[in-house]
Amino acid sequence: MAGLSLAVCAIALAESVSAVTPRPDSVVPRLRPLDGWAKALLARGVEQSPTFRALVDRLAEADVIVYVEMGPKVASAPGALRFVGVSASFRFVHIALDQSLTHAELVGVLGHELHHAVEVAGAPHIRDEESLRRFYRAHGEPGRGLGAYDSEGAREAGHRVRQEVAGSRPEPGVAPGG
Repeated sequence: MAGLSLAVCAIALAESVSAVTPRPDSVVPRLRPLDGWAKALLARGVEQSPTFRALVDRLAEADVIVYVEMGPKVASAPGALRFVGVSASFRFVHIALDQSLTHAELVGVLGHELHHAVEVAGAPHIRDEESLRRFYRAHGEPGRGLGAYDSEGAREAGHRVRQEVAGSRPEPGVAPGG
């Protein structure tokens, strides 16, 4: 699945680079769901969480394009952000989310990962996977799994998004906060 995901992102990146024409940045969608589940999660987050909306708004002004996709469990974490590539105008990242979680949990995990995308947007020197690792070694802390990093800001954002979504409209059979 990860190979397919990266292949899809590589194709999309190639199309983006080959189709570069002068146009306002506001026309270029920064969030690009790769499946229906990811599209639904983005919509729910924007609808139900002010924190999530703020992250989306920050990314709308950034040079980072974020691909979002559901899949099987990602390593030992419920979500992961990977650097995919760079063009003359944009940097590309891919967020993979664990499809076994509830919808409300996934919106929180996506908020967490979008915060990481905002962190990348705020660090223009991140231009590849190695510079991403260096950034998190200096500004983050080891996460779950080999080579994984996390940040306090992303954990706080994910927690806040989960609370806002749970307080907005809980899923049937899911306790608030879960």
